[in-house]
Amino acid sequence: MLLAINTATKATSIALLQEKHLVAEKSWSADRDEAAKTLPEILHMLGKQKKSFSDLKKLLVVNGPGPFSGVRVGITIVNTLALSLNLKVFAMDTFELMHFRVGKTPLLVFLPAGNSHLGVRAYEIPFPGTILGSSAQIVAQLNQLKNEPISYVGEISDSDHDYFKKHTSWQKLSDRKLLSFGQAVNSLDLATKQPLHTAMPEYLLPPNITRSRKIGSLGG
Repeated sequence: MLLAINTATKATSIALLQEKHLVAEKSWSADRDEAAKTLPEILHMLGKQKKSFSDLKKLLVVNGPGPFSGVRVGITIVNTLALSLNLKVFAMDTFELMHFRVGKTPLLVFLPAGNSHLGVRAYEIPFPGTILGSSAQIVAQLNQLKNEPISYVGEISDSDHDYFKKHTSWQKLSDRKLLSFGQAVNSLDLATKQPLHTAMPEYLLPPNITRSRKIGSLGG
């Protein structure tokens, strides 16, 4: 049985999967209480399925980018369980999660990077790596794409959405059209991922980064 945990987005989510069957899942609005709420919710979900930690074989965590403290909650839980129960650990980043929630559509995924900056990664669109910057800087860097009717998703501000609506032909996807966390994990082929000894957090920018930091493209 696989336990999947996401504490890297505005909605905290947990899911139990058996082979390719989604057994149970739950999501709730993150309110800076992940450390106090996530583990009890996992125990409650296991109990409802008449399961315990001893029934787990694999763990998956969304390791960021996301809020500094939130990301670390999920990683701490997964690493602790993996060490104590000798379980395999897998990770997917938040961009990848959002991509799987949409599917194979050509897609831009935006995430907040802090200090009014965004990070954007493309799927099935020819530009490499992750771009960081303000909404205006990103549109300038993707100038060749701004008139394309490309779908996008992301946890960004209304002002950023308004900017994209005014200056591009990009189309925001409704959350109602996205797969749930559990469904997205279920569509992931773990055979393509390398098991980790320890999951590590990923951030777009180091905490407390200053506005003077150089903005540009990142490899990877």
